[in-house]
Amino acid sequence: MELFDSQNSDVAVLGNVVIRRPRNIEAVAGVRQEVSVLPRLRNLLVLPVPVMQIVEVGDEIVTLHSRLPGEPLWSVQNLSNLTQEHLATQLGSFLKSLHEIESVVLGDIDLPCIDQRWWTNFLDKAERFVFPKVTSTTAKVLRSQIQSHIEQLPNLPCVLRHGDFGSSNILWDGEKNITGVIDFGSLGWGDPGWDIAGLFASYGSLFVEQLALTYPVVGSLLERSPFYHQMFALMDAVFGVEHADDETLNDGLDTLKRIA
Repeated sequence: MELFDSQNSDVAVLGNVVIRRPRNIEAVAGVRQEVSVLPRLRNLLVLPVPVMQIVEVGDEIVTLHSRLPGEPLWSVQNLSNLTQEHLATQLGSFLKSLHEIESVVLGDIDLPCIDQRWWTNFLDKAERFVFPKVTSTTAKVLRSQIQSHIEQLPNLPCVLRHGDFGSSNILWDGEKNITGVIDFGSLGWGDPGWDIAGLFASYGSLFVEQLALTYPVVGSLLERSPFYHQMFALMDAVFGVEHADDETLNDGLDTLKRIA
């Protein structure tokens, strides 16, 4: 048995079966969401996604699904230009297929919406939990960026986005093929630039630009990636305070010092 420690769940791999135990209320909601939504999306997406089921264990739940082939695509730094282009075009096709899914497909399933109310609530948490831990200059810059984003949000596209589209959730075969995408617990409605920023934070802008071969709008979405990259770190810091997770808090603060 292999054991893994993720931010929201305890994960064990037993043979070909992946077992996840969500650690907090948000994670429980996320896995219930995955089990409900993924069957409706599977045939519309161009890459494999997990087939999940929930098992109730007393007051807790665990999820089970067959392990998808491949390993996380942690980095593209040492891959050839041709391999990077091949991977990027596959990821572009996947995001295009996901972002074009319309709400009617989900029926009565109610997914989170990362709207102005969400960002206002997030800014309030950042003010209380994180800004006292950073320099006044950093807090001022982050506050201004979030307020500006809240104002711009009604003019941005709103699509079904993965929400955690980074290296740990993208699987590949070690050669040139993406073999699957996992962890849809943060799925919801919002700016498609959020997913592009996940790739930007993991692999850099030069790689992400190559998605344009299959996802032509990526250039305009990439413009917001530096903002979201900072927000991901701020979200980690907020999460760390809310869940008494010092490691995640410090990781978020360290990243903010580096990029903010």
